[in-house]
Amino acid sequence: WPPAPSASAQTLCASATPTVATLVPNGTGINWYTVATGGTALTSSTSLITGTYYVSQTANGCESARTSVSVTVNTINAGSIAKGSTVQQDPGCGSLDPTQTVNSSPATGSGNLVYTWEQSTDGGNSWVTAIGEGTPPAGTFNPVNITATTTQVTILFRRIATFTLNSVVCSAASNILTYVVNPLPTANAITGG
Repeated sequence: WPPAPSASAQTLCASATPTVATLVPNGTGINWYTVATGGTALTSSTSLITGTYYVSQTANGCESARTSVSVTVNTINAGSIAKGSTVQQDPGCGSLDPTQTVNSSPATGSGNLVYTWEQSTDGGNSWVTAIGEGTPPAGTFNPVNITATTTQVTILFRRIATFTLNSVVCSAASNILTYVVNPLPTANAITGG
C-alpha cells in the first residue's frame, strides 16, 4: 500500500470560491473525502467550507490510508459605511467638506483586521489610496475638502477590510460613497453703454 500523503492545514479566502482543486497535498493520484473511511471521493469542483477533509493517494491501483487536513475558509464581510450626519449639502458648490464618514457596520471575518481607504475620480474604474485621515480601528475616515473650479468633480470613496489569518490575506470592499462638487458660476462682465 502506498503511504498516506502529507498535507498541512490550509486557509483559503471565500472570495476566491475555493474548491477541492485548490487544496495542496503532497502525493500522486490524490482523492479527497469528507470522512476518515468509506464515502465517495469529492470531485475537483466541489466547493469547500471550513472543516476537516481527508486525503489519500492511489498508486498501482491501491489506495493509501487517509490524512486529515484542517481547512479554514475565511469569509469576509466588508461591512458598510455612510456619509457623516454633518455633511454639507451634496452636491457642493465650489467646495465640499465631506466630514467624518460613519462606520455603519464593522467588517467581519477571522484574523487581524486592517482598514484602508481608497478613492476614485473615474467612476470606479481605478482606485488609489484616499487622501484624508483614518481613525483605526473604528473604520471611519475624514476625507479632505473637495473643490471644483471649472468642471464638476465627482469622487468615490470605499473602505477595504483586510483580514490576515495564518499568514493568508483576504480582503473585501465596502459600499461606495459618492461626493459631487459643482464649480461656482462665473459672473459675466458688465460693460457700460
